[in-house]
Amino acid sequence: MLENSMEEVLVATFTNEMEARLVASRLLDNGIYSVVKPQGAGSALAGTPSFMPHSVYVLEQHIQLAKNILNDTN
Repeated sequence: MLENSMEEVLVATFTNEMEARLVASRLLDNGIYSVVKPQGAGSALAGTPSFMPHSVYVLEQHIQLAKNILNDTN
């Protein structure tokens, strides 16, 4: 097994896509790549998925740094 896991882990969930993308941008500014995913079973069928909750995920090895960055911006 690899020492550095490539598994994505949840950093936080936000009320809409714009908030999640802002956080993803902040993480990228600090060298952490992330993925923004819509939440909810009907996300593929919704008329405006941008206004649904979205979550930000990072690689497991970056989770603590990502949380620290989030805490510094609140």
